[in-house]
Parts: sequence; structure tokens; C-alpha cells
Amino acid sequence: LWQAAAGALVGFCNASTRPLPAGITRAIDLDDEPAVCGLFGRERPALIINCAGVCDVETCERSPDFAWAVNVEGTRALVAHAPPGTRLVHCSSDHVFGGDHGPYREDSPTAPISVYGRTRVAAEQLVLARPNSVVVRAGLWIGPSATGRIGHLDWLRHRHRRGLPMTVVTDEHRTAVWAEDGARRVLAIARSDVTGVRHLTAT
Repeated sequence: LWQAAAGALVGFCNASTRPLPAGITRAIDLDDEPAVCGLFGRERPALIINCAGVCDVETCERSPDFAWAVNVEGTRALVAHAPPGTRLVHCSSDHVFGGDHGPYREDSPTAPISVYGRTRVAAEQLVLARPNSVVVRAGLWIGPSATGRIGHLDWLRHRHRRGLPMTVVTDEHRTAVWAEDGARRVLAIARSDVTGVRHLTAT
């Protein structure tokens, strides 16, 4: 997602996403570095909000090279080619922590225990080295997905309709952030002058 100098927000998704989410008409693959470079050679957004990444923890454990390519190398390409004056907001995760010393503050040391968490820490470091950038960490984002089939809430609704158990984990406490509320809060941070790391929590 980016904001052009004129103020309009423009949403992008992965080129292989089908169907396209409502309101999305453009696509870019961050792992196609020449395309990323070409895009920013033509267009100069005032703001970029990067929500891209593979966040399925099991997929990352099974395919660490894929996780690194998407979560770290994609972010590296974005950081490398975004115009120098563009504000960058990067959506990250509470998986950068190990879970044994919470609650966590923005200045708490990261200690990831999964491939996913390690890729998120590496991506954060790339973003934080860039001026006028902010990393937003949230817990469990929850809300309806674009397709109605791929999100955590979709899974819960599917199980509930069929009267099936819905145990996800039994050994962690997290804050769940309703996606629409989280998106509004990320946009408010993006439009502020905040830099560094910010945590997004729910009540």
C-alpha cells in the first residue's frame, strides 16, 4: 500500500493473488527486483506501508529458504529501491520475541524461536536502518480474509459451523488485534512523524 504525493492511497498485492481483493488493481512481486526497481523508477510515493510476507509459521519451518526469500529478500529489495524521501512503514509480528519474558516493550531485546520470527527480525533490521521508517509489531491479526477461506477467522468460523474443536495453541498468551482497527491504527502511525518501533496491542 502506498500514498502518492497527491494523497491517494494505492493498494498492491502479489501478482499471483486470485481473485484480487476489492479495490486492488495493481500487483508487484517484491522478489522480482528488476520490476521493483522499475516501478520506483517511474513512481515516487510519499509513503509505503509494507504488509507483504509469509506468516504461516509451519510453512516457514518446512521451507526456511522460501521464508527468507519472501520475508527478508523482498523487504531488502523494497528498502533498496524505494525513493530516499519516501516514508516506509513495515508491518511485523510479536514472533520476534520468544515468549518467556513478557510483557514486551518496544525496547525489549528480540529473541525469536522460529524461522518465521528470525525472518521478521532480519527484515526489521533492514527497515530500521533506513531514515524516516517505522516498524509496527502486532500480535494475532484477525478478521475476514479477501477470499473468505485463507484467514484465521475463516478457519475458526469453518470449525464452529461444523461443531469441530478449535484449539490453536495451549502454551501462549497473545493479544488479538481486529484487522480493521489495526489497519486504522497503522495508517495513523504512518501519517505521524513516529520512527523506530511501535507495538500494536488490543485491550
